Amino acid sequence: MTALVDGLRAASPRFARLWEDHGVLEREGGTRGFTHPQDGTLVYEQVTLCPAGRSDYKLVMLLGPQAP
Repeated sequence: MTALVDGLRAASPRFARLWEDHGVLEREGGTRGFTHPQDGTLVYEQVTLCPAGRSDYKLVMLLGPQAP
């Protein structure tokens, strides 16, 4: 992935600028929505658990679906 991004950044000043401008924050929870080709909009509640002794582990659960 790093090589792909590095190549795109080198080939496109616009891509490089946009890549540097994006702010990605770790998502801890909240509502998540997806569009399924047959079932339409599906809405889930995301719950993220991080064990105290293992900061390199994370359990992400999507609970639902719930009514959109």
